[in-house]
Amino acid sequence: MRNYKSLKKIIIILVIFAIAVFVIFAYILINIKKKNENISNLRNKLISSSVDSKYLESMQLMLSSANDSISQIDSSILKSDGDVLIIETIEQLAKKNGLEATIDSIAVEDLVSLGDSGMTTLKIRAKTSGEWTQIYNFISELTALPYKIRIEGFSLVNNPDTAVSTSQVGLNTHQWLNIFEIRLLKYK
Repeated sequence: MRNYKSLKKIIIILVIFAIAVFVIFAYILINIKKKNENISNLRNKLISSSVDSKYLESMQLMLSSANDSISQIDSSILKSDGDVLIIETIEQLAKKNGLEATIDSIAVEDLVSLGDSGMTTLKIRAKTSGEWTQIYNFISELTALPYKIRIEGFSLVNNPDTAVSTSQVGLNTHQWLNIFEIRLLKYK
């Protein structure tokens, strides 16, 4: 009987020990599960933060690019008080290219397509006269100005009655008459 009591004690101790090991094992598994969930949440937050950071970076780059484009577009529109400046520029370009220039008309016209944008158009009709290459260079430089210019009319007429002798042996050049009409975007 004594063996039976000691066997009973050993079995009880083993059962208690097994229960204790099971409880400790369950506690460790639950603790590992919680830590894995925390790690997963932190990893997701880090990935989300990285994605947000890349998104913010791309937005800043896009805004920077947009600001450059906006300032470029803004500088291509004639300022509200820029009428005299553009006329002087046209006259200077003509003079630089050896042409005689005459401004025939200047008009400020509101276009329906511009709506309430705060912009209007400046329409200039002018004449230049000189050699064909001079007129060609003038028009090239005119369209290369940093303004939004649209050529709406262009006429180039050769006048053989105005032959001019050049310094080259026996060559005559004819004067050309260029009549052009341009439209520029302008702030009101």
